[in-house]
Amino acid sequence: MPRYGFQILAYFLKAYSSSNPLQLEEVRAAVHEFQQAQNLMGEGKYGDAINSLNLVMEKAPRFDKPRLLRGECFIKNGNADSAIVDLKYAVHLNADNLQASTTLSELQYSLGQVDEALECVLSFFFFFFFSLSSHHLFPICLEISSSACTQIQSIGPASCSGKR
Repeated sequence: MPRYGFQILAYFLKAYSSSNPLQLEEVRAAVHEFQQAQNLMGEGKYGDAINSLNLVMEKAPRFDKPRLLRGECFIKNGNADSAIVDLKYAVHLNADNLQASTTLSELQYSLGQVDEALECVLSFFFFFFFSLSSHHLFPICLEISSSACTQIQSIGPASCSGKR
């Protein structure tokens, strides 16, 4: 199965078995559109992939992977603002989505949004450690984030605002 194939299938099977089920034909159509979008991305047809991902998101608005892929398509098409919106929403839907967090922070950094990029990285970093019930690591996280802020300040004109 292509990238994310099992995740999309699992998502739709869960939706199909919920109290407000999707019809089986709708599930098949959404899975097909998702796979089609992946194929179109592989062919460099990002506009067509966006159209396919729009159809998937109509059926599965709470699934983060279509948002991530559409954000990547927007980046390829040079639409950074739309990419940021989609990537932020993908992270909102699934806070442990490393690829969405990484792509978002790299895009923000490339646009000179250093504080926002750092905030995105730190948010993922803190979520990851707290989701592992590693609360004893909090002082280490603060020390690392302070160090990262100092390093970023030294390489760019932006300052770390301390927003976390």
